[in-house]
Amino acid sequence: MPPQTVSLPSSSPPPTSPSLTKDASGAVPRIVPVRRTGRWAAAVAVLVLLALAMDSVIRNDAFQWDVVLAYFATASVLRGLWLILWLTAVVMVLGFVLGALLAVLRLSGNPVLQAVSWGYVRLFRSTPILVQPLFWFNIGALYPQILGVSAVTTLLSIGQRYVERYYARGTAGAR
Repeated sequence: MPPQTVSLPSSSPPPTSPSLTKDASGAVPRIVPVRRTGRWAAAVAVLVLLALAMDSVIRNDAFQWDVVLAYFATASVLRGLWLILWLTAVVMVLGFVLGALLAVLRLSGNPVLQAVSWGYVRLFRSTPILVQPLFWFNIGALYPQILGVSAVTTLLSIGQRYVERYYARGTAGAR
């Protein structure tokens, strides 16, 4: 049996395209994008200023680039660089995990867990950002070890408060 096609009656006619006005020769005019000379002029000006600043930094003898390069390759500087990169990675992972945990607590049906998450986040959001380093840098004097772990590792989870907010918003929109 050949396949049958069924056409359903439409309640309204299909939309028609708007009529284009033609010029005197009868041709449809070509659409040309707006020229943005201000954007190009601003971009060129910024690039020129950036090039001048880079030239100033590179050619300035007061920077003593030979001394910088000599000290940059020392073992202590490279160890410090590795420590910074390692701490950055650990902070990102801990912040991600703690933020996800707080988002789950916030979205749970348990009012106690929601209150704990809300209180934790509210505590850190309401504390001025310039006051927090006073607390975090002195926590090692108050608690040299927290649950057997150095207080320095406790500092690594500071960035979680922002991650939690984005998780909660993203998952709340998916409900």
